[in-house]
Amino acid sequence: MAIALDPKDLEVGVGMAIEDDENDTWDVKLSASEPDSDDEFEPNGLFARLFKTGFSSTFKNQRKYIPSRLLGVFEHSSTAELPTTITESCQLILNIIRKYSNNILVQEKWLNETEYLLKNKVLTIGVFGSHKAGKSTLLNALLHHEVLPTTVINETAFILRIFHKPSSHYGSSCIEDTEQLLSMKKREIKGRRVIQKEIRKRNVDVREKAATISVDELEAHIPFLCCCSTGDINIVLLDTPGLSESNDLGIFEVSEYQLMTCAVYVYVISSQQLEDSIDTDSLRAIVFRDPNAFEERRILIAVTRLNEFSIKTSDSDSEDHDSSSGNDEEIPKRIDSIKEVIQRQCRCLGVPIPDDCIIPLCAIGALKARKEKLGGKRSREMRKLMLELDVSTAEEIEKVSQISLLEEKLIEVAGNSHYLWHYNIVRDCTRYLDQAIRKLDETREEFRRTGKKFHDTVKEKKDIIETFKKLVKSIRSKYTNESEFCTELETAYNEDLMVPSVNTLIL
Repeated sequence: MAIALDPKDLEVGVGMAIEDDENDTWDVKLSASEPDSDDEFEPNGLFARLFKTGFSSTFKNQRKYIPSRLLGVFEHSSTAELPTTITESCQLILNIIRKYSNNILVQEKWLNETEYLLKNKVLTIGVFGSHKAGKSTLLNALLHHEVLPTTVINETAFILRIFHKPSSHYGSSCIEDTEQLLSMKKREIKGRRVIQKEIRKRNVDVREKAATISVDELEAHIPFLCCCSTGDINIVLLDTPGLSESNDLGIFEVSEYQLMTCAVYVYVISSQQLEDSIDTDSLRAIVFRDPNAFEERRILIAVTRLNEFSIKTSDSDSEDHDSSSGNDEEIPKRIDSIKEVIQRQCRCLGVPIPDDCIIPLCAIGALKARKEKLGGKRSREMRKLMLELDVSTAEEIEKVSQISLLEEKLIEVAGNSHYLWHYNIVRDCTRYLDQAIRKLDETREEFRRTGKKFHDTVKEKKDIIETFKKLVKSIRSKYTNESEFCTELETAYNEDLMVPSVNTLIL
């Protein structure tokens, strides 16, 4: 299909549809409701850089759908063959923007990340949160093994993509394959302990030796994804540095831009750091970019350290004397109390937070229980957790930890991976186009203002020259033979000749 594109028309809005390999077409609703509040989100502090230098949202002006704005700029021709599939269309968009952007219209790193997701058919489930919120511990619990290093100080210092590697489990269990199939992608590093040591070394290199912060890739069989049919879409769990870290080494910034290119988010908050402004700002940044995420259950707030949470009394705001008990009634009370606090914290987001998107859990308890079920010895920490949660077996502590609830939600996401992958790519490409158009419009307006200023200056100088010419003409006109001034001068001269001089009169 050929269509003539007018380079002058920079405001073409075209609704997009997604076509799969069987040529079935289904419309993609790219955004639904906007925040109910009339107050616009003005990013400041942590996320100001995102919106000022490379990734601003289009939802202010687009109330129902994100348009795809096509900018037809082709050398030596105003006609182009438009691709017929969504992936080809998105690749064309990225190529055009990259060709003419020069890292000005849209930052190169955004384009690179989206192109990576597009070419490798990657659906990213990003695990984000402040430092020491329990992100790596949560990922270890999902993997059933201590793969990622954890310490009492800041540990994770680079982005780690954990690719799901399917397995048929010949002669082994799902959990056993998780450990056996571990390997650093594109590198000959295998084995849980070796990989953990390598990751720890990378963290130290970044933090202490100022090594380049890059993205590494790990292959693992992720148990909860074992029975999910994802087709040709690669599900990736993303481990990230803390969003509240100092950016002296650039660690915080790499988490920022990963936060803004994910399709699904698991936002981790410690029950000991509820209502922290860092978490609120982070969630606002996600909602600002992706207002549909909560409604479509693509943001899950995992509140860790359920075992350490203490319920506050409404009267004195002091610890409830029964809050340390982990009986069957107390755990639901803690869960309800945590959800109430999170709902209160998220009121400023301007969008409703579904109750099932908030999952209080005990990640360390789930990890220890799963290790014990694999034959590990019961540690002192495990006994302490059992005492805090008032349980007696590994199965009970795994159930109380609520890790299975989080896995159920992620399984639902994985089951919809084909749609979500297209959704994410289309959304980001249309946003890049909108941003490029805005930048071009701003540049055009700046050229218009500069041109007007130039023409005003030229006109002012022309007026000065014209005035000067008139002055010269006026002065010259006084000395022409026929001019009144010249006639008066000649008359006065002649009169002077007719008057006798003093010497003549004496003689």
